[in-house]
Amino acid sequence: MKIIALLFDDVIEDSDWQSSGFTAPGADLYKLEKSLFRAHLRAIRASNPNAVLTFDDGGASAHDISGLLESHGFRGLFFIATDWISRPGFLTASQIQDLAKRGHPKNV
Repeated sequence: MKIIALLFDDVIEDSDWQSSGFTAPGADLYKLEKSLFRAHLRAIRASNPNAVLTFDDGGASAHDISGLLESHGFRGLFFIATDWISRPGFLTASQIQDLAKRGHPKNV
């Protein structure tokens, strides 16, 4: 079986670029609005339901989109920048634990 891995960073609501993840200049290039992410999930599910979806940095949106992933039959593989846990715009320790309990593997 051929495995395809797709990398995402942050998924945001309505151009709220500062809500999740890094806010340094240029970081917004890697953020995707939630409406477009939903379309990506539908297309990925239709074309390759075995795709692995990975997410960099541990932005707060990782917890927000976990339900969307689950509703499309995916679990996210989250790569978490541990120095940023619980900082504004990033996952908290309890959110990371919740993701793990719900079957989303994590790499820190």
